Amino acid sequence: MPELDHVLRAVLTFEAMLALLFAGHWVGSTWHERTWPIRVILIGIGLVMTYLLAGQFKAFNLGIPFDAFSWLGLIAYAVLLSGFTWQRHRERRTRRGR
Repeated sequence: MPELDHVLRAVLTFEAMLALLFAGHWVGSTWHERTWPIRVILIGIGLVMTYLLAGQFKAFNLGIPFDAFSWLGLIAYAVLLSGFTWQRHRERRTRRGR
């Protein structure tokens, strides 16, 4: 049976990868509506999310335990995914109402 630490890291990794996919889709669909400063900020946020995902891989490889910072990441990605899901649901509902 896998250790709890491995399971939590797997969940965090899955959330991070899913969030990156949702973020890419969202940024791509709204890219033309944004100004260049906002585009640069969105690119930066995507890069930070990628950096955090790479940090989790590094922590796993170094055998660093799942700590409070990892819990914060797990919760943050869950909130981010909830927001993307909520936004997507609202967008679909608004399109149906037209």
